[in-house]
Amino acid sequence: MEASNSKKVRALILAVAVVFALSVFLSLDFTAKNLDHHCSCSGGCSVCFVLQITDEIISGVKKATKIRAVFSAIAISVVFVKIVKQYLFSVATPVQLGDVLTI
Repeated sequence: MEASNSKKVRALILAVAVVFALSVFLSLDFTAKNLDHHCSCSGGCSVCFVLQITDEIISGVKKATKIRAVFSAIAISVVFVKIVKQYLFSVATPVQLGDVLTI
């Protein structure tokens, strides 16, 4: 039963990743095709509206990349600190538990 749930979760993650990648690709494509758009109307232009949305999607990807880099640095430093702590506090001593308990 757990294998079935993990397969569903993997499929959902894959679907979300595909939709995200497709939206980023289509945003870049639409932006590239409409680089020379000069709007003459004061508001309500559908091309300007879509260009604004694609800009938000692309800037969101840039922010996500920065957040991922910061998170990775924090995770690596936490692992490094744990390894150093474990190494420092696991020093072998010449006294053993059996030596202390003998009377």
